[in-house]
Amino acid sequence: MFARNLTAGTAVSASAAAKARNGLRSKRGARRGAAAAVASALAIAAGLALAVSSGTVAIAAPTARTVDYPTWGDVQRAKASQAAKQAEVNKIQGILKQLSVQADALGKVAEQKAELFNQATAALAAATKKTDKLQSQADAASAKAAKSSKRASALIAQLAQTGGGNISVGMLFGSAKNTDQLLSTLGTVSRLSQSSEEILKQAQFDKNAASSLTASAKVAEKNRKSLAQDAQSASDAAKKASDAALAQLAEQKAAANTMYAQLASLKNSTASVE
Repeated sequence: MFARNLTAGTAVSASAAAKARNGLRSKRGARRGAAAAVASALAIAAGLALAVSSGTVAIAAPTARTVDYPTWGDVQRAKASQAAKQAEVNKIQGILKQLSVQADALGKVAEQKAELFNQATAALAAATKKTDKLQSQADAASAKAAKSSKRASALIAQLAQTGGGNISVGMLFGSAKNTDQLLSTLGTVSRLSQSSEEILKQAQFDKNAASSLTASAKVAEKNRKSLAQDAQSASDAAKKASDAALAQLAEQKAAANTMYAQLASLKNSTASVE
């Protein structure tokens, strides 16, 4: 069930990541690009909230660097000379390029986490399928063993009345020592027909088969639960990472809008042109 619940939102992660990388790249039409970056970040958050990372592979989110954003006072002072103006333009364009690189890194992390999410979901689904199959087989084997046991019990009761007084159900379904004792006792029962012997042997075989399958099903279920717990823990960690990424992209969007307006002021153009 957990594997099926984790599938929601997988498809959006990779495409949203690509959009986020492109959101802050464009200089022309930048206001639209910056807005698209944050819209894409919302989709990334939805995908990363469900993303899971494997226990052996760790993907670190890009470290946010402190950026010295220019102020409007810096822009006004830069207008005092052409050289200062060009220097300020170069500074702003450099910062915008840095923001684009950071957005690109965030997008790549989102894509990698989405891929790990797909791998973990597939592993959990396979484990769930295996567990369900083994449990179904164990249930069927247990039902068959119960029928065989009932037939064997009736036969033992009959043998007890006709000369096999030392035979008990416990000897049939007890330890290996009891089973050896049963076979030894059966060897002394002259009235035991071939069909009766087959009934007793089948009951023992069915019991062993049911026990083996039940043990395998328990191991598979334990493994499935472990995978589900790991996936849930990683999903929570991914959600925390996506929230941090969303906050960083929102900050970048606000800063980019301001800097494109500053560029427009320095170049005597408009932000939409920049």
